[in-house]
Amino acid sequence: MRFSLSLRTQLSIIFAGTTILLIFIFGIVYGERSIKQVEVEIGNSLSEAAYLMENNLDQYMWSRYGETIMLSSLSDIRQLEDEQKIGTMLNQTQSTFPAFSWIGLTDQDGTVIASTDSILKGVDISERPVYSEALEKTFIGDVHEAVLLADLLPNPTGEAMKFVDISTPIYDDNNDFMGVLATHLSWEWVEEIEASMLDSLKNRDSIEFLIVSKIDDVVILGPD
Repeated sequence: MRFSLSLRTQLSIIFAGTTILLIFIFGIVYGERSIKQVEVEIGNSLSEAAYLMENNLDQYMWSRYGETIMLSSLSDIRQLEDEQKIGTMLNQTQSTFPAFSWIGLTDQDGTVIASTDSILKGVDISERPVYSEALEKTFIGDVHEAVLLADLLPNPTGEAMKFVDISTPIYDDNNDFMGVLATHLSWEWVEEIEASMLDSLKNRDSIEFLIVSKIDDVVILGPD
């Protein structure tokens, strides 16, 4: 005896099957749309965060650059006569702008004649980029680990100290080269900017910053 389905039952089965198929199709379509929407939102968030980070870094470096140029233009610095007075000025500048881990003034040959806390005073730094790259124009270097200052500055964290160099040539009133005003900026200020930005973005999806050296592609700021 054959089992025969009523027309209503057949239609119900067809309708149910069609409904399930449509739900499946719509699920795929809208699922893909949702994924793409999430990807777009994440991309926009990352682009915005990268822009803000870059903008903050540029503004900070521009400010430190301006302070270095202003300091180099002072008559006492340009005359290179009173080393003690110059040292006092450098210490005062560092107290006002603690981002400067070290400030030094060299003679024509690259020997430090005055510096913050007299650190490296009398030392020849002519082989260091902070001097050699600033003989003709202002130099802003890439981030690097401390070399001469590694054992001379306080280091509470015990981690390798990193600096960014800003230096500029010094000329007298006759436009003759007299020396270089050299500065080391602590890399900690970048971490402070990162922390501040992450705090402002804390209500968004988890974001981590990576800053990579343009020289050797080494990550110089990022999660541990």
